[in-house]
Amino acid sequence: MNNLHTYLPQDRRRALARGENLPSRAHGSVLFADISGFTPFTEALRHAYGSRRGAEELTKHLDAVYTALIGEVERYGGSVTAFAGDAITCWFGDAGRGTGDGGRGTAACAVCCALALQTAMQPFAQIPLPNGEMGRLTIKIGIATGTVRRLVVGDEAHYWLDVLAGETVNRTAVAEQLATAPDILLDEATVYALGETITVAEWRTSNATGERFGVLGGNTAVIQPAPIPLLPHLDEETTRPWLNPLVYEREKTGHPLLQTDFRPCVALFIRFAGIDYEADTAADQLNQFIRPLQAILARYEGTLIDLTFGDKGSYAYLNFGALSLHEDDARRATKTALELQETARSLSFLRPLQIGITYGVMRTGAYGGLSRRHYGALSDEVNVAARLMSTAAPGQILVSGRIHKQLAPNFLFGNEQQVSLKGRSEPIRLFPLYGEGKQRPIHLSEPNYHTPIIGREAEQRLLAEKLALAQQGQAQIVAIIGEAGLGKSRLAWQAAQLAFQQGFRSYGGACQSDGLNTPYLVWKQIWTSFFALDTTHTPAQQIHHLREQVRRYVPERENALPLLGRLLALPIPENSFTEGLEPKNRQTALHVLLEDCLKQASQEAPLLLLIEDLHWIDALSHELLVALTQALSRCPIFFLAVYRPTDLPRLQAPRVEARPNFTPLHLAALNETEARQMIQAKLAQLYPRQGGDVSPALVQKLLARAEGNPFYLEEVLNFFHGRGLDPRHETNWEAELPDSLHALILSRLDQLPPSPKRTMRVASVIGRLFPVSWLICYYPDLGELSQLQADLTLLHDLDLTLLDRTEPELEYLFKHVIIHEVTYESLPFATRARLHEQLAAYLETQIALAPQRSLVAGYLGLSLWAYRKSGQANGLRHERDSGGAGH
Repeated sequence: MNNLHTYLPQDRRRALARGENLPSRAHGSVLFADISGFTPFTEALRHAYGSRRGAEELTKHLDAVYTALIGEVERYGGSVTAFAGDAITCWFGDAGRGTGDGGRGTAACAVCCALALQTAMQPFAQIPLPNGEMGRLTIKIGIATGTVRRLVVGDEAHYWLDVLAGETVNRTAVAEQLATAPDILLDEATVYALGETITVAEWRTSNATGERFGVLGGNTAVIQPAPIPLLPHLDEETTRPWLNPLVYEREKTGHPLLQTDFRPCVALFIRFAGIDYEADTAADQLNQFIRPLQAILARYEGTLIDLTFGDKGSYAYLNFGALSLHEDDARRATKTALELQETARSLSFLRPLQIGITYGVMRTGAYGGLSRRHYGALSDEVNVAARLMSTAAPGQILVSGRIHKQLAPNFLFGNEQQVSLKGRSEPIRLFPLYGEGKQRPIHLSEPNYHTPIIGREAEQRLLAEKLALAQQGQAQIVAIIGEAGLGKSRLAWQAAQLAFQQGFRSYGGACQSDGLNTPYLVWKQIWTSFFALDTTHTPAQQIHHLREQVRRYVPERENALPLLGRLLALPIPENSFTEGLEPKNRQTALHVLLEDCLKQASQEAPLLLLIEDLHWIDALSHELLVALTQALSRCPIFFLAVYRPTDLPRLQAPRVEARPNFTPLHLAALNETEARQMIQAKLAQLYPRQGGDVSPALVQKLLARAEGNPFYLEEVLNFFHGRGLDPRHETNWEAELPDSLHALILSRLDQLPPSPKRTMRVASVIGRLFPVSWLICYYPDLGELSQLQADLTLLHDLDLTLLDRTEPELEYLFKHVIIHEVTYESLPFATRARLHEQLAAYLETQIALAPQRSLVAGYLGLSLWAYRKSGQANGLRHERDSGGAGH
């Protein structure tokens, strides 16, 4: 909690401590410092360490750089107003050191600070890497003097943003673009303010703006740097409105050692232009864009990371997955981009947006100096998204190949292009995104799988029995329930095939994790298919066709047609029957209309209605499901629901579970024989030349990794195949798990309260099996034993861990090896090293006390092995002290 104020600029903190606002217009100097070499250095780290470790090493170096730079900025009276990954914007106002001389003093402070920044960067001019390469970081700086706008924007319901903008800020961006490291470029106002105290080595002119900038050659102005000032601490009530709520909760409830992690995320960059920041309307116009952006991000649970202002327009960096990860973050980000395009089109002063989107593993957490920090998500992929934004034409969205691969069936894309981007040694694949594809109903009679279903014989027999009962006029409700990856959708499709063979007509839809507040989301898909609506037709054509369908099924209820407007998102005019109905009566009349349509249709042929991911159903869709199952219990209708266990707080158990004709079908993992068959079938598909032949050793390795989870098995093999790796080669098994598995597991962990989530992460360092006594002793910050027991009980109830034994001591087990691996791999290497060191130190103290010294020594050896794997040589001290135990 003591670090919350470090997310605010230094001058804002001082003003808040005094109970004051900063003026919306101010005079002073802006310094824009760009760390040159950042992109190639990022790529070099990726080559040297891999994507995950590379991102962590990048942040370590970035923290060291920013600690040095921010210290100098503060010594010269400046404030860091914004971060942008490899750059910072700093403000030197008249109030900073009390100059009050129309710009001369602030300009001198900024120039002297710039020279100090150059000196501070010298230790980073050559950074040796373990593969023999040399990293090089330098700095180039632009300084401009004049009037700036200091705006507070954003929706109070979300959080406020501190903005430094205007022509003076823009000029620093122009200067930075003309500079080559280690240049310091000054605008004409700065040169004029400093007069004879500086010399200009040369003048450079921007072709884009015509502005001139002087390259600093010498400086005789002497500003004595002050000791780094103590900044005021602010209370929670004052600080909270300025922080993203998720960042606030993370800082409030987190432990410093566990505040960063690695996770697959989507990076989205948006360039927007057209606001005149010198005009009095600037704050209002910026709010007209930022507030809808905040609302859209809140709906899709994304995060605004950076907001940067410059000469070629402003840009925003949005991230999906950094603070709240979902399996469908690529879809959420893409829908956000499309909605923001619509928002921009509605604002006449904004030019068309330029957007770039990509996906990859990122290091998430705070970075910066001790007194000024910023929450970010960093990786090489973030640079790619920024480059895609710059490459995009106005009004265009460009996505990477990884985004395209995830979304191609449901969105409209242009042809693949390959482009070389600045700072990248190899070209990347990109695709123009044109929009969301028309919502296509689930056609359950169409072939959807290339291989026959493996196992599930008992489940298929039960489904066949229930289908037979439904066909006889006894409506059935069957729920396929199981954790992610167990093959629920595969079995549901198999049920649809059985139904098709018996003459059923099938209609299906899927709930969305971000659709809990979207009325009738899943039913829109089902009823669009039921009424055979062509969504490519105009609304008028669809309404005409819908009227014909209602007349066909229930002509006596045609007057209720307008009630279908909200359900199907069609503008159907009200009539004398519907316009006077109260909301409750409207809902009842809609239910009756749909019930009667299904009754009539089921007389023509039995019906199967499938709802996928029912755990995400919205309230009105839930009400409709309950009403239909109650009213149609004596009709030949088979209701098939697919959902995960609903014991997480955000999920709700469907009320149809209480119906007498409800049958739950709980899926378990495949047994060893079934898993072996699936492995052979998948290998035959992916590696046809090998005919699916597989050694027993490979099968055992796959079984140990995936433990009978079909999705895990498929994704591990798809991962090998996609990387061009042969799973039969032992060395290939050192590869990290695919991002799809990380997203699947981490999306579950992100739904946990902070305390049990922290317990999972700390326990993962011990191993898949962890004694409770070790857990609380090696990491006492987990809290009291009662809290830890409550956490472990919740994790057990949520099927993330299992109680392994109670005697001779209490031990738990991660339910699945991949849950353990993903949890452990999400920890940064430095965090792992610290935790392994704490664990090793605790175990060493227990050796002399343990009745079974060999058991403890064995665990110590395992701990030291993992500690050495983290790359920290200090762990060898424990190995020598403990007699060289090893794994």
